[in-house]
Amino acid sequence: MRTARTAGLALLLTLFVEACGPTTPSGAASVAPIVQPTGPGSASASVNLPDFEGRVRDATAREGALIRAVAGESAGGPAELRLAAGQLQAWVRAERDWLTAHPPDGCYQDAAGAFTTAVDGIQTAAELLDGLAATSPRPSDDTTGQQAAEQLSAATAALAHAADLAKAARTACR
Repeated sequence: MRTARTAGLALLLTLFVEACGPTTPSGAASVAPIVQPTGPGSASASVNLPDFEGRVRDATAREGALIRAVAGESAGGPAELRLAAGQLQAWVRAERDWLTAHPPDGCYQDAAGAFTTAVDGIQTAAELLDGLAATSPRPSDDTTGQQAAEQLSAATAALAHAADLAKAARTACR
């Protein structure tokens, strides 16, 4: 049975998904490979940057699909909210593991920072959804669902920002 709080959360997440539009970061379709400069005195572009850009694109696509799934599951009861929180946590673990295994160099440190901010935002949203599922019934004035939706929105913006910063680094680090 849908309660008012889960119906409200579902509406917030649905509106968020619709407002976000495409989940592909700006410039993702036109990512060109880095051409390593050669010759004396030429700066070396980061060989890890293309991997990072690919990871951001992949993470953004998976995050967009995940948020759409979370929006659908949030209309259910506590079990569905726990499932949604678990899916978000799995995304967070995968991205944190990748970031740990692929430390950024100075060339794209800002982009990696924006990506980490996105991961942190998804983590917070997952914790909020898990808390929402664990405490039932909640007071009618509880804003936890809205806070979770805001965290997801901010994380999506941070992913797009990371992609833009990585694109800028591709030019600046040559």
